[in-house]
Amino acid sequence: MEGQGEEVEPMLGKLAEQIEKSYTQLLQYARYMCHLFHWPIDDAFDLVQEVFTRIVILFTRGDASASLRACLDDDRAFERFARASIHNGAIDESRGKKRRQQLGTIEADLSDSGQELLEQAFTGPDLRGLETVDQLERLELLPEALDLLPERQRSVLRMKYFGKLSLREMETLTGRSRTRLHVDLAKARDALAANINLLAARRERKG
Repeated sequence: MEGQGEEVEPMLGKLAEQIEKSYTQLLQYARYMCHLFHWPIDDAFDLVQEVFTRIVILFTRGDASASLRACLDDDRAFERFARASIHNGAIDESRGKKRRQQLGTIEADLSDSGQELLEQAFTGPDLRGLETVDQLERLELLPEALDLLPERQRSVLRMKYFGKLSLREMETLTGRSRTRLHVDLAKARDALAANINLLAARRERKG
């Protein structure tokens, strides 16, 4: 371990030099990417900083590839690598922004009709473990039970039942695989049923 640290230290020194040499050019390229995606120009600083941070982490952990290590001795090769990283980072961030905007639009569109759709989805036989809670009580407890869920579970239920989105559409919006979403939905349904049972039990104890 000590030997690895001794090997990493000089590479980090070279890396610092390359970062200093290429910073101005890379910042200019990041500003171009911000202009391309219609982002605030100040976001360019964050793009460059994120790329440099990732590269530093790779070297610190000893995970840098041979080709990346070779870039330390080649100014143009390092700049090309960093430029490509900025480009890919901007693409990923753009996709993330679009997903967040789409999700926000869905939430806004559902604000009026969501409660009715939720009631239709969860007062029938769709939820397991609610046999002891009658339909009227489910309707009364549903909003509070939903609020008690973690945001991840609440969001996936809103997309599925409020938005009536398919797993494919949910995959596009969230970036999660359909298999992962299927598991998340099952856990969210079970958690919602558990919350309804818990609230019903509390109500019964209070009399």
